[in-house]
Amino acid sequence: MAETWMTMIFRHGFFHGDPHPANILVLGRPDQIGLIDFGAVGKLTDDDMSKLTRMFIDAAAENVDALPKRLADLGVRYPKDREEELLAELRELYYRYYGASLAEIDPLQVIREAFQLIYSMNLQLPTRFLLLDRAIATLGSVGIDLYPDFNVFEVARPYARGLLLARLGPRRLAVQARKEGLRLGQMALELPYQLHDTLEQVRDGQIEVGFVHKGLDDLLNRMDVVFNRLVIAMIVAGGLIGSSLIGIFAKGGPHVLGINVISVIGFAFSGLLGLWVLWGVIRSGRI
Repeated sequence: MAETWMTMIFRHGFFHGDPHPANILVLGRPDQIGLIDFGAVGKLTDDDMSKLTRMFIDAAAENVDALPKRLADLGVRYPKDREEELLAELRELYYRYYGASLAEIDPLQVIREAFQLIYSMNLQLPTRFLLLDRAIATLGSVGIDLYPDFNVFEVARPYARGLLLARLGPRRLAVQARKEGLRLGQMALELPYQLHDTLEQVRDGQIEVGFVHKGLDDLLNRMDVVFNRLVIAMIVAGGLIGSSLIGIFAKGGPHVLGINVISVIGFAFSGLLGLWVLWGVIRSGRI
């Protein structure tokens, strides 16, 4: 029965969503079963089956370290900064039930631990797998009554090898290459029209193109400071030169101790400006 559901999920992508005992019939021999009541069925895309297959193969091969990435590929969202914590929780949960038969596993306890992990790690689960999760949980409960000594991992390992060979077979790869080639060809045909539509939107002003220069504002501010200091330095130099010329050539005007007063004032003002510029340079640490 477990192989039947694994075949439905991983090979056909179409599975019975409500496998409780009333919907399972024994046909002739104990190893033949039939299913009824297909009111609840699930359908998986080829991409979903590929991702589920990769996760199933890793789980069967005890490659627990790959499980967070496989879950993320399936759409499970979790805080990236807690990925190591999630891996530790998954590893502990995995090896707690590894190799155990169905009779040794309490389904309710497993469900409680799964929900505890979901809440503690703030996991966001994709809703499209809700029916699949319910079917697997129901199947596990039915399996305990029908096959209490059934060991999932004993069946999973050879089945995973078969899935891996089927996924990597020449026929499968040829089909995938054909699909990807058709998809890329369609994209190439649509590209000129998309480019034409984009250019028309730019021309009509529906799309605005802007450029952001990182660090340009800081550069402009620094250049502002440099130019301001350069202007003040030029004023200081001009004041000193002008005051010197006044002191040398001016014959009239007020004098103190034979020195022209205007020249003294010019020297003093230029000196103060010079000290102010020097202090600014010292404070900037760029002297």
